Amino acid sequence: VLTREEGSATVTKGAFMDQFRLWSTRRDRVAEASPHTVRLSDAYFESLITRAVPLDEHAVWSLSHNALAMDLYAWLAQRLHRIEPKGGPVLVPWPRLHEQFGAGYRELFKFRQVFKATLAQVQAVYPQARWTINERGVWLHRSEPPVGRRRRRATLLRTDGRADH
Repeated sequence: VLTREEGSATVTKGAFMDQFRLWSTRRDRVAEASPHTVRLSDAYFESLITRAVPLDEHAVWSLSHNALAMDLYAWLAQRLHRIEPKGGPVLVPWPRLHEQFGAGYRELFKFRQVFKATLAQVQAVYPQARWTINERGVWLHRSEPPVGRRRRRATLLRTDGRADH
């Protein structure tokens, strides 16, 4: 639901949020909309608390020059440790990878080359990540997350002012 007030707009009941508020300012005759507040839905916030996988700050900094590398690192960090141990590796076919990560590549062949080279960069900062590549796609193997349990302590401030640890 979108409601408008003078100088602002509010969206209510989004998929991951209950509400966010935008306001508009005029600078050099160009209207700019910037988020003022975002209130996450309780369900989404709880999923962040229970399912979040922290990323290694050094890895993020090291990959910050390459958007695809950042995307692959974040994807692998959250995906690899959730593979069921008894289920074995999971195949992600090339067309699906291309659809998810290769919007800028018309040819699957070129995307595969870039994807493989980028995975090598990710491997350098996430050495415990395990995967295999073949003609069908990438086989993901269960791996430890990039940040061990000891380093996962973070404090998140809830909208009610309580802190979660």
